[in-house]
Amino acid sequence: MKPLHFVTVCGSLRSGSFNAALLRVAEAELVRLGGTFDRYDEIREIPHHDEDLDTDPPPLISELRAAVAASDGVLSASPAYNGAITGALKDWVDWMSRPFGHCALGGKHVGIITASIGLQVVTDDDHRERGLDSFLTRTVLDTIAATEGGLVIPSCPFVASYIDPRAQYQSHVAV
Repeated sequence: MKPLHFVTVCGSLRSGSFNAALLRVAEAELVRLGGTFDRYDEIREIPHHDEDLDTDPPPLISELRAAVAASDGVLSASPAYNGAITGALKDWVDWMSRPFGHCALGGKHVGIITASIGLQVVTDDDHRERGLDSFLTRTVLDTIAATEGGLVIPSCPFVASYIDPRAQYQSHVAV
């Protein structure tokens, strides 16, 4: 198996961020396992997503889309603000997932981790499966299902609870 290459990005803007520190630990583990990464540290420079610019984006966005497209995946670390990733990381995801039909994240491994001193991303039943976590989980599972051959190890309780009631994903769960 060839070594995996990831683009890493931290969604926190705070200097001394616990999430940035967590991401550095994950990067070190990736290298220890034989992988490589390109770190993107300038999330402050990402403009708000503007659909009018999707087909002719700022040069920074074109460079990032190319880096993500050339990678095996993306690993991000982000605090959860109001039950979601930061606005900065959300803009980054918006730019990487558009324009429609040309998603740089398509077919990629995608991971989001968080460092927290408290409980994270608790969703009440009225809002369950309407957020970014459900969108990313569904996108990854649909990609695996479409390629026939990929497997998921649902170590995250959210992912396990998402897969459990959905028969279409059961054959893609590694036992």
